[in-house]
Amino acid sequence: MRNSYSCKQFRTEKDNTLIDRKFLGWARRASQNNTYFFTKNQLYLASCPKYRMYTFYLVAFSAVFTCLCIGFTMIQFDRHYIVVTGFVALGGAMAALMTLLGRPIPLDQFDKLLKEWQQRNGKAEMLLEHPCLHKMGCETQQLSIDNDKVEKILIVQRDILVDLFMLNKFHLEQQVLIVSISGYPEALFVKARKTLESAQEIPVFLLHDATATGTDGIKKFIRSGTLPMEGHLLVDVGLFQDDAKRIDLLRPLCLSRKHYETPVDMTPYSLLAEMLAESLANKSSFGEYLFAQDWGDAGAGCE
Repeated sequence: MRNSYSCKQFRTEKDNTLIDRKFLGWARRASQNNTYFFTKNQLYLASCPKYRMYTFYLVAFSAVFTCLCIGFTMIQFDRHYIVVTGFVALGGAMAALMTLLGRPIPLDQFDKLLKEWQQRNGKAEMLLEHPCLHKMGCETQQLSIDNDKVEKILIVQRDILVDLFMLNKFHLEQQVLIVSISGYPEALFVKARKTLESAQEIPVFLLHDATATGTDGIKKFIRSGTLPMEGHLLVDVGLFQDDAKRIDLLRPLCLSRKHYETPVDMTPYSLLAEMLAESLANKSSFGEYLFAQDWGDAGAGCE
């Protein structure tokens, strides 16, 4: 991304137009052409250049081959080796530059760009930045499912995930009641408590980020007894670091530098909904789903 993107005082109107076009493209990618609501994390993933594995191999090959050519040159001082070494080194430098340009925008810089973009253009359509169901009044009731149709309960780590799944009608497709560990939305949280008290066969699924905060927050919530979950089947469908390492679509984030810690909603919504639906149906974890799909280690990326 050009330096003018991060230096507001030096930007021209043309630069701002280019940024606006990029954000519209990222929003279309994150929403899959306005099909799904999406979070800021999913928009950030859409902004990341696709990781090209061949550039990594080209850099590695160029480095090794250049070293060999230099060795032969030092031994024989043959001009042919010098020419070959020069071309290979140039190719390696170009591949290295391509790899560097393929790194994601720093998240803090992305937040600034998003804020500036919204100041010029207003809120991006279908972008979810803050929980809003509690402000929707009767619409929350319309989004809810009947008591007799609740087949399972999903407890998520962050409030925004409730909005993400409910506004995309995931809860209606799966007949699942969704609440967060904070007690949001209040009306549905009360409903979840009553459901757990009256129906012992209802399983409870727990969704969290691939972070220590995510797993610890869920564990703390279970121990708190805020919801009567004793005797119910508890299934952890949260994202773990090993899972994030397997998901090829997350490679542009260069997660190896963060020990693969990432919010669960960095995953594109369609894939996240697919993994979660399978986990709910089979009462299994994301890891089991990825293993069943033969998703091996996707590799580090952006080393």
